[in-house]
Amino acid sequence: MVESWKYYLSRYDYPVQLWKFELAKQYPQHFDMKIKGDHESTVAFENYFRENMKNSIEVYYEVIFWKYFSQPQFRQVGAGRIVEYIEERGVDAKSMHQAIQDFTKAPSIRNLKNIRRLLGISTRVLAVPLTLVSFYDPISFPMIDNVVAKWVNRNFDEYSQNKTSPLTPFDKKYTSLQDNDFDHYINWKNWCCEMAKVLNEKTNYLWRARDVEMAIFTYERLRKRDPRDTLPLNPL
Repeated sequence: MVESWKYYLSRYDYPVQLWKFELAKQYPQHFDMKIKGDHESTVAFENYFRENMKNSIEVYYEVIFWKYFSQPQFRQVGAGRIVEYIEERGVDAKSMHQAIQDFTKAPSIRNLKNIRRLLGISTRVLAVPLTLVSFYDPISFPMIDNVVAKWVNRNFDEYSQNKTSPLTPFDKKYTSLQDNDFDHYINWKNWCCEMAKVLNEKTNYLWRARDVEMAIFTYERLRKRDPRDTLPLNPL
């Protein structure tokens, strides 16, 4: 039953060309990392971020552009606006690191707002600030977006069976997930952590909450592409 989880993790595919960021030339020591987009190269990018996040504000720019990359119509404006805000306000890597660390120690909307404040995000969105959180602590914090939220809303009951941390459906009142769905994100986070422990016991691989999310993200994208050619993602 675990083979389907291993299969979808191995099929993870999110290639990003950082050099396509229109402000990249302003940061000559950055935006040159090649991210093939498979699990290995993505984990390497996560590791690179953690190794440099205390001293380099530019690595935050790279992750933010990485997050926006799947939205060609918005990635330059979305990432550029945040980068320009940080530059204008003089936000430093130390402040960003502390805010993310505070959130991982005590996940709350209040601490999430502090991350958004440093990024200059005035709306109540979850995805971008929680991407930085997940890059910092992928063992305990998965990402969240509309792709996996759709999976949760379709499967929360079946996949919560025999779990101490059940999933709950996202409200999805807006085009993006916002603070009204924060509690559902926390349930998603806790469920991913529990699933990672189950998968650790059943495989020879050290699963993280982020890996559980990656497998589901991949399954959902492939299912949308061709439902007839999609292996079932088995509940465990």
